[in-house]
Amino acid sequence: MQVELNLTDTIFKDFIKYLYLTIIPITIRSKNMYSYSLTFFLTAYLFLPVYSQEVNFTFNVSQNENDVYLSWKIDRGSTCDGTDIERSFDSTQFDRVGSIYGVCGSADFAQSFSFIDIRPIPNSINYYRLLFGGRQYSNILAIYFVSFNNFGYSVKNNTNNTTIYFLNNSLKSLKFTLADMNGRILSEVDEIIDSKVEFDNNNLHHGFYVFMLTDERGNKLQRGKIFID
Repeated sequence: MQVELNLTDTIFKDFIKYLYLTIIPITIRSKNMYSYSLTFFLTAYLFLPVYSQEVNFTFNVSQNENDVYLSWKIDRGSTCDGTDIERSFDSTQFDRVGSIYGVCGSADFAQSFSFIDIRPIPNSINYYRLLFGGRQYSNILAIYFVSFNNFGYSVKNNTNNTTIYFLNNSLKSLKFTLADMNGRILSEVDEIIDSKVEFDNNNLHHGFYVFMLTDERGNKLQRGKIFID
C-alpha cells in the first residue's frame, strides 16, 4: 500500500531517523516481536517516497504531423507517483491511452515530461487530461486532429465555406492565395497565425482551384489543389 505524505513531513522523518538508529541496537539485544515490528515500520517509513498533496504544472497539446504531442512541466516542489494520460471524444468519457510510471516531479527542480498519442481520433476534436498519482486531474485540453493527405494538408467543404487545414506549429504569419486553374487570383487572406484558413465558397463555380501559403518574405510553404462541388 502506497502511503502519501506532505513535504512538511521531512522534519518528522529526521526524527524517525534518530529513533531508527536508537531502535536497532535495542532490537538486536531484545529480540522480541514488538521490537521487530517497530523496526520494520520505521524502516518502511524511511524509504517511502514523499509526495506533495497538490501538483502544480503547465500542460500543452499540439498536432505533430499525424500524431498528437502532449507536454507538461511539473513545478519544483511538486511530486506524485506516476501519471496517466487520458483521451476522450466528448470531454466526458475518458480512456487511458498511456502511462508514465515512477516518481514524477522533484522537490529540487522543475521537471518536463512528454507523450505522443500515435492513434488520435482523425478529423475530430480530441480531448486530453492527465491524472497525477491516481488522485489529481489536470485541466482538459482540446485539439482538432486533422488527418493530412500525402501533401501535408486537408480540405473540408461545407455548404457555404471551405476550410483548409495545414501544419503551422511555429505559428508563423502566413498569406493565403486562392486562384483558378488559369492562375487568376480570386481571394487573398493576410496574417494567418493559425493552422487553418476558412473562406466563403458561395461565389465559386464547380471545379478545381489551387491555393498557396507563403510566409512574410514570400517563401512558398504550401501549395495544393482543392475541388468545389
